[in-house]
Amino acid sequence: MDFGAIRRLEFKFPSPLKEKRTGKNPAANLQALLGIVILMWAGNNVTRPFRVAGAAALVPVIYKGFKKIQK
Repeated sequence: MDFGAIRRLEFKFPSPLKEKRTGKNPAANLQALLGIVILMWAGNNVTRPFRVAGAAALVPVIYKGFKKIQK
């Protein structure tokens, strides 16, 4: 699990200790929370074509690496 995934999980399930420490609960302002979730969703969908293209571009390199390993 990468650092970004941990941060997203931390945001989705805020710790009660964090609320006590900062005095701010992200779920208290549902409009702001919804806005952040929409921005995360939109950002994911905007970057999807670039991630797919990057993966497709790396296929030949990975395929050559696998051929070398198998020899």
